[in-house]
Parts: sequence; structure tokens; C-alpha cells
Amino acid sequence: MKSLLTRSALSLAAVIFVSTATAQTDRDAEGWSTSVGAGAIWGPAFSGSSDYQMMLVPDIRLAYGDTFFASVGQGIGYNFEVDSDWVVGPLIKFDFGRDADGENTFRVAGDASTALRGFQDVESTILLGGFAKFDRDMWSAKVELLQGLNGHEGMIADFSIDYKARFGGSEAQPGPPVFLATGPRMRWADDDYTNTYYGINAVDSLGSGLPTYTAGGGIASIGWGASLVMPISQELVLIGFVGYDKIMGDAADSPLIVQRGSENQFSSGAFLSYRF
Repeated sequence: MKSLLTRSALSLAAVIFVSTATAQTDRDAEGWSTSVGAGAIWGPAFSGSSDYQMMLVPDIRLAYGDTFFASVGQGIGYNFEVDSDWVVGPLIKFDFGRDADGENTFRVAGDASTALRGFQDVESTILLGGFAKFDRDMWSAKVELLQGLNGHEGMIADFSIDYKARFGGSEAQPGPPVFLATGPRMRWADDDYTNTYYGINAVDSLGSGLPTYTAGGGIASIGWGASLVMPISQELVLIGFVGYDKIMGDAADSPLIVQRGSENQFSSGAFLSYRF
């Protein structure tokens, strides 16, 4: 049984990593740094599921200054600074796939979903591509374009915009600082990706009893994410977060979603991260 993290969990993890980095900008940006921690995420059992589970997820990150980074949520990449506002770079990510038996290595509460019984597993996939990020004052925007090299072999593009604010930690606002990041997000996916996760081929139809269905590419989901980050010390950070995604287009019209799942996907949770 392979380890499985839902897309919602990974999307929120990415918000956590970005927010944690924002909260720790006063730290030395030179040399290697390591952060470890763990968190609890409440989210759908798979993308489009109406069954929810509680997952305990590890948080391990490695970085070299403001250039190289590696983590489960962000992937492995390198920041090339174009100017004071723009950063671009290569990116490698890992899609954990989907187990049809509904099991999840990280699940600690909530029943294993039976909605995928009769479907074939979606194998884990290495994704290769790049990103571009704009960051000025209280606003940031990011786009990632990734191609699956195995597994689903599809192409996806993730877009996000965040408003960032800081409260507390000053003479005017005494107390520990709290960092807010919130904004919309959207995923576009091609035919290969959408049909892998939301299509139903003849084998899946025979095993599940659902009608065959071919899903085309397009906007797969739109949503909103928010995180609150509070440094407890120079090394320890507490993060709380919520997210919502609405499955769109051909993905939303899949009999898997219509008859056994939901277009509306909610996630929430909290993390503790310690930086060495």
C-alpha cells in the first residue's frame, strides 16, 4: 500500500510552507536550514470525495538560503531572481496517486472511503516543470506548470494570489506577531490528468457499476485558502489553516463525483514547525 496524501492536503501544506517562511524572514538567509514538524489535517479522502478523514502529516523541509528548497508541499526547486518582484525556477513535485481501497497511511480518524471500490489505482507520478512568482508589498501571485512523467502523464497548471498582512509584534500592536495569508486559487488540467482522476473506463465501470465517462481538460477546480501563522519563538511556529475547492467542468460532471462524491471540498488543520 503506497503512502497517500490528498491534493487538498498538499495544497494546504504548500500554503503552510510559504506562510512559515514569511514568518521567519528575520532569520539568517545564508547557508543550509532544516525545519521539522507535524500537523493534523481534516480533509476529503480523495479529490472529489464526500468522505472526510483526519490525517497526521509530517512536515520536513530543507533549504539553502533563499535559493534551493525541498519539501513535500513545495517540491524541489530553485529560485532564480529576475528582479526585486519576480522569481522563476525549475520545479519537481510528487503526486502520491490514489488507492482504490480507500486506505490512507496517514489517516487517524474517519472511515476508509468505499466510493472508489471497483476502480483501478492511480499510480504515483513524478511531475516536472517550473514556476513564476510575483511578490510586492502585501500581494503575491504564483503559477506552477507541471508535466507528469509517469502515472497519469498529464499536465497541470496551478494559479494562486495571496494577500498578506501582519498583526501584532510592534509598539502600536503589542503581543506576538501573527501573519495572515489568504486568497483565491485555480487548477487547470489537460485531458490526460482529468480523465485519469475523474474518467471511468470500461474496467472501472465493470468493477464499480458506474457508467463509462470520458473527462476532457479545462479548469478542474477553483477555491480559496487562508492561513494564520504565529511564531512561538525564533525556532518554533504554529500554523492554522482552512481551504475550500470547488471541482469544475468535466471533472464535476463525472458520475464518480455526481453519484458518490461532492463538488465541494473543505479542508482545515494545524501544524507545528521547528527550524534548526
